[in-house]
Amino acid sequence: VTAGLDSAADWKPPNPSSVKKDITALLRAYGPAVRSRRSNSDDLVDCPLRELNLIGPSVTDGCQRFSLGPKPTLPSEVAAYAVLDYISRTRPGRAGTITLSQLAREPGSPARAFKMSETDLSAALEPAVEVMGGGGWRKEDRAGRRQRGFPTGLAGRPGGPRPGLPG
Repeated sequence: VTAGLDSAADWKPPNPSSVKKDITALLRAYGPAVRSRRSNSDDLVDCPLRELNLIGPSVTDGCQRFSLGPKPTLPSEVAAYAVLDYISRTRPGRAGTITLSQLAREPGSPARAFKMSETDLSAALEPAVEVMGGGGWRKEDRAGRRQRGFPTGLAGRPGGPRPGLPG
């Protein structure tokens, strides 16, 4: 990591201890829990994002890496909220559809944040759509492109509550 930071042209190199602390914080927040004699249940509560399993050990070399694929511990409502939040920030006032490809590949998109494929994201959204009784959400296939339709009123209020989402 420090080699990559050193190669940044206009940056003053960060203190190695700061980089180490930042990486430790990242792994503590998103990586698997490391059990020790001093760990307790407060450690698990302190880092609830661990349950998403976004970072884990590589099977080949044991180094930490992003865990790609389905996230069974990701609540469907959180996935739906992430989609609506993303739409409200990137497409204010636009029509009520977005392709799953956009939700999977654009910078800052929910599937990229959660390290999921289009198929994984679609599957993660299904339970929330079922709970909302459709609520205006719809699947559309146009010209071979899988899309998600959404009620425009749900995605139009950045930072505010999204009506129609449970709880």
